[in-house]
Amino acid sequence: MTGQDRCEIGNASRTELVDIRTGNWSQDLLGVFGIPAACLFEIVPSPASAAG
Repeated sequence: MTGQDRCEIGNASRTELVDIRTGNWSQDLLGVFGIPAACLFEIVPSPASAAG
């Protein structure tokens, strides 16, 4: 365990709050729902995509 809060992109996308063009949390959607970005995990690539 790394001790860091991270979320794999596939799991993060299930929230429907991810901008699929950038792979980051959508600031527009977070604003609509009043969710502070600071309370969300860092999004990281899936192990399959990192293996290349």
